[in-house]
Amino acid sequence: MGRLRKTGLLICLPLLACGCTNQDVDILGRLGGKLRQKAEALLASGTIPLIGWQGGSGGAEPSLEARVASRLRWDMLLADQPIQVHVAGSVVELRGQVKTHDLRHRAVDLAQMTQGVELVKDELEVPQ
Repeated sequence: MGRLRKTGLLICLPLLACGCTNQDVDILGRLGGKLRQKAEALLASGTIPLIGWQGGSGGAEPSLEARVASRLRWDMLLADQPIQVHVAGSVVELRGQVKTHDLRHRAVDLAQMTQGVELVKDELEVPQ
């Protein structure tokens, strides 16, 4: 478990540089040790209870439509743009209206960069 120890050190070193006291370092060290023990126990048992990004889906793979829509929704510049995502196989169609041509290109680029997408049909509109 050398990797876990190295990760713990990488987390603690910046805290030391930020002015943490020895007491803070001790507390974080104990916390890191407990986390390491739990991680080792989970890895040794072979059963790691992971929760999927969809909130309790048990790690199930989200659909292509959900992945593209999520990328668009969580992008700071596109979050308030009413973009609908429709998927047929590996082809994604984007519909709706965006404020600028830059936002239109950004939405198309994000969709194209999503794993599993082979083609993006751009049906987005930009007001004149």
